[in-house]
Amino acid sequence: HIVRVCGNPDAGHYTTKYELDIQIGVEVVEYHIYDGAPAHDIPDTDSEVFYGAKVKALAAELYGVGVVSIKRIQEIISGVTNGILNISAGAIYGFCRKLSERAAQSLRQIEECILDGTSAYTDATVVTINGKQAYIRNMSNAKAVRYYAMEKKNLDSLKSISLLAQFAGILIHDHETSLYHFGTGHGECNVHLLRYLLKNTEDCNTTWSGKLRELLYEMKEKRDAAASDGLSESEINDFINKFNTIIELGRVENVNTKPKWAKKAETALLNRLEKYRDNHLLFLKRMDVAFSNNMSERDLRKCKNRQKNAGGFRNLKGCTMFA
Repeated sequence: HIVRVCGNPDAGHYTTKYELDIQIGVEVVEYHIYDGAPAHDIPDTDSEVFYGAKVKALAAELYGVGVVSIKRIQEIISGVTNGILNISAGAIYGFCRKLSERAAQSLRQIEECILDGTSAYTDATVVTINGKQAYIRNMSNAKAVRYYAMEKKNLDSLKSISLLAQFAGILIHDHETSLYHFGTGHGECNVHLLRYLLKNTEDCNTTWSGKLRELLYEMKEKRDAAASDGLSESEINDFINKFNTIIELGRVENVNTKPKWAKKAETALLNRLEKYRDNHLLFLKRMDVAFSNNMSERDLRKCKNRQKNAGGFRNLKGCTMFA
C-alpha cells in the first residue's frame, strides 16, 4: 500500500482516490541447506537453479486456458520480467507435462461424473499433429468435460476410449454411425438436420423439407415449455404421425426432383430420416436428451481456438497433454 501525496499536506483537508494495479517482478529464494535438514524442507530437485510454482502455474495457465503457443509464452514471461527469466521451450513443455500427469486423479473424477449421468454429449474437432489431420474428441454433460486426442475417429480409435466403452447411458451426437456401437441409446443432433433440410429446400425446390423444419421447431418449442415430466403420450404420438406424413410427402415429391444429383442427395436424406427417426425424435420422449448436440460443440471451442491461435501439435503426446 503506497500513499502518494499530491500538494501541500499542511493545507489540512484532502480527498482520497485509489489506484489498483498489479506488481510483477522476479522473486529469488536462496536455500541454505545444512547437514541433517529434514527432507521435506529441501526442494525436490537435483538442479542448483530451478523454477518455482508461480511461474510454472503461469506457463501452464497460458498454455492450457489461454491457448497460447509455447514460443509466445517464452516471450511473455521474458517480457514481464524484463528479460531476467528466459525459460526454454523444453522447460515450459515440462511444466505442462507434469501438470498433465498430476491431473490423473481429477480426470478419474471427471469420468465418474460423466458415467453417473443418464446422457452424454460427444463430438470431435479437427486439429493437426505434425502437419497431419487429427482430432480431439470430448465427452461431456452439464457438469464435466473429458477430452481425448485421437489420430483417427474410426471405430478402433473409439474403442480405445475406456470412458466411451463403459458408458451405459444415451449418447447425443452428430450422426456418427460408429458411435452406435456404444451406449444404450442415441440422440441425433437436430440442429444439423435443420441445416440439411434447408439445403434440400434450396437445391430441390420441394416443400416437404420446409414443412419438416417447421415441425421440428414446433416440437422443440413444445418440449421446452413442457413440465419436468415431459410431453404426454398423445402429444408425442401426434408429432410422430406428422413426421411420418411429411416423409411420405417427401417420397412423392422426390419422384420429380431434378437434377439427378439433387434427387440422389434428397433420397439419401429421406432414407436417413426413416432409419434414424426414433433417434432424431428421442428428445420428445426423454427430458434428459437435448434437441441438439450444441453443448459438445461449445465444449470443443477451446480446442479449436488452440488450433487457430497456436497452430497444431508436434506429436500425439503433446495433444494428449493439452487434452
